[in-house]
Amino acid sequence: MNDIVSQLDEKINEYPGELSGFLLMFLSLFFYIVGIIYFAFIGFHKLTILIISIGIGLQIFIPIGGVIEICFSGKGTVEEGVKNAFKGAGSICWCCFCNY
Repeated sequence: MNDIVSQLDEKINEYPGELSGFLLMFLSLFFYIVGIIYFAFIGFHKLTILIISIGIGLQIFIPIGGVIEICFSGKGTVEEGVKNAFKGAGSICWCCFCNY
């Protein structure tokens, strides 16, 4: 367990901004899936629009989240934060779908 935590700490220090991109993309995909399930069972409703809008808003917030993480950590530049946030958001595909 300590090895996993130390690897996570090294990754956060190596690529600042990547964790926020990963988390925001994960949350936006969660809201997309919930919205699709809600649409399939309940139908088109105001709540469906709200749930999918939250997913879109979180996805738009990915580069800003990387910049905020750079500001709080004090490591790297703004460009690195945006690039690493997109890298973290893109890595969710490899994490979830390409483990086989």
